Amino acid sequence: MEDSTVPQPTSTEAVVATTETSSDATNNDKKREREEKKQYAPSLKRMVFGLGKYLDNKKFEKILQGLNVEYDKVRKVPGNPWGIIFFATEELAATEQQKIQGQVIDGKTLDCKLPEDKKEKQARDKKPKKGDDSEPKKPISVALATAPWSIHDYEKQIEMKREAVKANLKSLIKLMRSEAPTLPEWYLKRSHAGNKEFCPVEDVLRSPVREYYRNKVSFTMGIDDNEQPCIGFAKGRILNNVDRVGDPSECLVLSAEAMRIRNEYQKFVQNSEQREDYSKQRMYDKHSHLGFWREMVVKTFSTGEVMCVFQVSDVQIDPAAVQKERENLRIFTEKLTHPPQSVWFQIYNGISNVAPDDCPMDLIHGSQAVHENLMGLKFRISPNAFFQVNTQGANQLYTLVKDWCLEILQGQQKNEKTEAKTPDGGVETSEKKGVVLDVCCGTGTIGICLAPHVKEVIGIEMVSEAVDDARENAKLNGVENISFLKGKAEDVFHKTTTLLPSGCIAVLDPPRAGLHPAVVKSIRSCSKIEYIVFVSCDKASLTSNVMNLCKRETKTYSGKPFVPIKCMGVDLFPHTPNVEVVIMMKREE
Repeated sequence: MEDSTVPQPTSTEAVVATTETSSDATNNDKKREREEKKQYAPSLKRMVFGLGKYLDNKKFEKILQGLNVEYDKVRKVPGNPWGIIFFATEELAATEQQKIQGQVIDGKTLDCKLPEDKKEKQARDKKPKKGDDSEPKKPISVALATAPWSIHDYEKQIEMKREAVKANLKSLIKLMRSEAPTLPEWYLKRSHAGNKEFCPVEDVLRSPVREYYRNKVSFTMGIDDNEQPCIGFAKGRILNNVDRVGDPSECLVLSAEAMRIRNEYQKFVQNSEQREDYSKQRMYDKHSHLGFWREMVVKTFSTGEVMCVFQVSDVQIDPAAVQKERENLRIFTEKLTHPPQSVWFQIYNGISNVAPDDCPMDLIHGSQAVHENLMGLKFRISPNAFFQVNTQGANQLYTLVKDWCLEILQGQQKNEKTEAKTPDGGVETSEKKGVVLDVCCGTGTIGICLAPHVKEVIGIEMVSEAVDDARENAKLNGVENISFLKGKAEDVFHKTTTLLPSGCIAVLDPPRAGLHPAVVKSIRSCSKIEYIVFVSCDKASLTSNVMNLCKRETKTYSGKPFVPIKCMGVDLFPHTPNVEVVIMMKREE
């Protein structure tokens, strides 16, 4: 029995108390998020996808501890298939990300990456209103999915891309202000002079070809609206419960040769039911993660050479049946009147759409590589080699990089004369100046295009296959003043700097994920690097990398910052929002 002298709350008071407690909890959550936002920059966070929806913080931490991941804190909200990890340093974030990426937990493959764009996250988390009949969202046309900006005329697209580049650079100022109490000296001087731009944007170069320009196409292999096998493109996002694949015939960006190859192999998958039942479900289903045929990548080049990579899943499929279907594919290919010059077969059972670079594949027909012409040179392209998807646009991009490098060298007045014999045995004097460090050089395209115009090029690349291609490409084009170092840029950079003279140029063309923080720190601390020509196709990684190259000197980022001189956009992707951005930077004096 309760003490009658102690007043008990009325029902109204109880409701108020409960409401206040709930409100306090919500306010605390918001306060915590605000504090995390201030304390942890985007580059110190990683999102992990592929988690169980109802996994909580404790279980999330248990998974990370099992993977020996070192972190500050985590946030996992039950109901979402993703969580956030907070790290003490950018270098630690990049290192620990590699431990998580691709790990399989409870049958699901983890995908670890930088935080999502805020607008994309809001769109993904947005719940339909009551009575909203838009869920699942209706699939859009394949033509519009592959060329969403085709609804605008081309000059309007260029204007929109120019404004997007300007907005991205403007955001860098706010980011630098949030990272340090004082903006860098170079920006303060510029601002006091009345120029508050981070960097002037000169223009966006138009693509020389605006339709049917892609030399690489990744076709999805799935089921169309009539429940028939189809090689095409997804008609929407799996998160929106759209899993059908549409015919790509009306796509503006695909080459005629890519469509011809697609149509040939479309016959092959349509007739697969006439062969032995190698799986209960022929085409891969992204809901169940079962099925055989997943993806067909087609690369077509101006040389007339074509490469195809077929990706399959062998989950719950008899290995003998997999090998039988692999052989069927080889036989079909060899019977074609005009088969591809190189055809590969890859087994990949991960959840993400893209297999890791080290996922093995087998050559089942033709040669190990194909070739493409660029800037008057010839390049060897193997299955995993990166090559810009718009060859004529890439010619324009690399010409810009070359011109900017030569512009820098001409202003340095550090010329070295070399003598070369003319065809008649005489002697002509030419000038070759400067050393260029090509970081994330891939198959050597930029460095080899630059080599005839400079004294020496040193390339750094971590993908072994790409380095082999780069060395072969140098031989193929008779380029002898270029060398390639194999390994992660952050591991080999310090060895490289001993080979550099003062006043050298670093060309940075990283993959979509951007440069490793350790590479940025090494570039900052290396006084021999006077100029940078930075090439980026991803606004998030560009923002992080460029900010750390240009912000005020700190204990973490020692060395004088770089000052952005000018910026140019290059449109390699007509009818889409994507644009390449090139920035010239000079070490602060």
